Amino acid sequence: MANLLLEDLKNQKTLILDGAMATELEKRGVDTDSELWSAAALMTDPQAVKDVHKSYFESGADVAITNTYQANLRAFEAIGYTKDQASEMIVKAVKLAQSARDDFYSSLSDAVRKQRASYPLIAGSVGPFGAYLADGSEYTGDYDLSQGEYQAFHEPRMSLLAEAGVDLFAFETQPNFEESKAIGNLLETKFANYTG
Repeated sequence: MANLLLEDLKNQKTLILDGAMATELEKRGVDTDSELWSAAALMTDPQAVKDVHKSYFESGADVAITNTYQANLRAFEAIGYTKDQASEMIVKAVKLAQSARDDFYSSLSDAVRKQRASYPLIAGSVGPFGAYLADGSEYTGDYDLSQGEYQAFHEPRMSLLAEAGVDLFAFETQPNFEESKAIGNLLETKFANYTG
């Protein structure tokens, strides 16, 4: 499916991304006051997460971004999850987005599917290290790790997202240039052949 994205971009087709997950969850009465922010809903109200994704597709989104911005192995482990349980939550986020997409797409008539031209995509959200710190540094970039430390932080989540079948990655709110370089290096080395 990722190749469709490339074709759309080559043809200069506008692609519409979904919107804020936390805002929509809060409108549905879901509590996001957690170290995990909106990712807490993966545990407390997964149906609401799926419903938000589906509502964005129904509103015209071509790409849904998984509810994993704040979800990383360290964050889940910090609240008592095992590594395996934490991994399951990240995979679950992808599966919820995929299920919403599949439910939406299967409800469309053949004529509407042809009009849409492309199958909706799922982007795996990768928030910055600062989001894990939950101290506002995700906006300032005021943290300093080595390239290896950044890669060790991001690679497990990226691998889980890829294994779960995201079509592409969405690197959101990356305020630290060194962290961005580390992610770029990861993409070139570990994910160079990833095609979604």
